[in-house]
Amino acid sequence: MALTGDGGGKVSALARSLRGRHRVARTVVNWVRRVVRLPGVSLRPVELNGCPGALFLDAQQRLIGVCAIDIADGQIRSISGIVNPDKLRHLGPVGDFASLLRSSDQAGPRPRCPRLGWWQS
Repeated sequence: MALTGDGGGKVSALARSLRGRHRVARTVVNWVRRVVRLPGVSLRPVELNGCPGALFLDAQQRLIGVCAIDIADGQIRSISGIVNPDKLRHLGPVGDFASLLRSSDQAGPRPRCPRLGWWQS
């Protein structure tokens, strides 16, 4: 299983793909926890290119991210996250995800999990 992210240098995303079921699962869970705690952010399940996915929307219902899940033979093969605003514009109005993340980071530190190496929400 692989996890890829595309921020286009405009929004924080994975620097390189992650591999491995457990590593990908932990990263996705922590990322979703962080994002859905942002003020007004919601998640809308959708079908993307024939596969399950989700739209992440800000308080004004503008798109801030997309997550697509590739499934083959009943197993998740890959998860792709796109937060690059240039790649989201064709889907409708786009919010400022980078600004939401910055305001969240300024709200104070979250506990760090040294074993996993990322911030937990």
